[in-house]
Amino acid sequence: MAVSVGLGILFVAADGLPHRFGGAVEEIRSIRKLVSFHWKPTYPCQFYLDDSDPLNLDQDLLDKCTQEGNVAYLFGDSHAFMISRALHERLKENSITLITFSKAACMPILGVKAEYFSNSVNQTCNQFKMAALEFMKDNPGPVILSSRWRLYVEGRRFNNQEGGVEDNGRSDGLYILTSSADQDLTAYITDFLKGLSQTRRIIVIDQIPEAGWSVPSLMIKRKSFRASDDALSTSFSLYLSENERIVDMMNKIGQFARVIKTADIVCDAESGRCINEIDGLPLYVDDDHPSPIFGDMIADEIIKVLQESDILE
Repeated sequence: MAVSVGLGILFVAADGLPHRFGGAVEEIRSIRKLVSFHWKPTYPCQFYLDDSDPLNLDQDLLDKCTQEGNVAYLFGDSHAFMISRALHERLKENSITLITFSKAACMPILGVKAEYFSNSVNQTCNQFKMAALEFMKDNPGPVILSSRWRLYVEGRRFNNQEGGVEDNGRSDGLYILTSSADQDLTAYITDFLKGLSQTRRIIVIDQIPEAGWSVPSLMIKRKSFRASDDALSTSFSLYLSENERIVDMMNKIGQFARVIKTADIVCDAESGRCINEIDGLPLYVDDDHPSPIFGDMIADEIIKVLQESDILE
């Protein structure tokens, strides 16, 4: 809500700006308009639940989705949802139906729970994952997984050390094992995905670089007040240090599955920066979710992997 209100204020201010500012602000406003409905399904086989929504998967609709020929699955949290539209369009061109199973703040791994969720919310998350995995088992196809891995493993919100602090730096994202087993969470995730890879092809999208600040809001503010002409960006070295355990986990997962390294798309070792915008348009809809532009880039990388794996021609 705070983000929406902040953007609203900026939009009102932007409406009164001289025309010399209009072009850039209008471009950003267009992107915000494009993603203003981004939590609502935009194609029939796209399923999304908020963190408090009850389990509701339309079995009749799911059955129809598998009747159109070959299928692929996108399975994960809200980050999966933000990639799904672009990937759906790419796969549709190849006569493959994308079925998206996504639930906010729900890590697509069985045997874990969010430490900060109520029992009922955790239960719904678990039921959602079990239902999705059962359906995918009965209707084979490659599975692409996307999740905010760092938050769930480390538990703390992102601080970019340059003024961008997500949700005041709250530590409310930690996932823990549901059993009493004394096992590192990253090792458990790796083992779970290794088991999953033995029955189907899987592709794992690694931790999408987080921005820490609301990229559209900050871009409008900077352009409105001529704060800087430099493209908005964050530290690549901070991404690596904050994601040290995740990078190590993805390297292990890469031994049995394909991994999409999203930092390779937006981060540059030579400059030491990860871009938050491109050609004057935001790569994020907020402080961590990819915009349609970034989603397109990630979808392109997924298509390349599917082609290399002979799943696509």
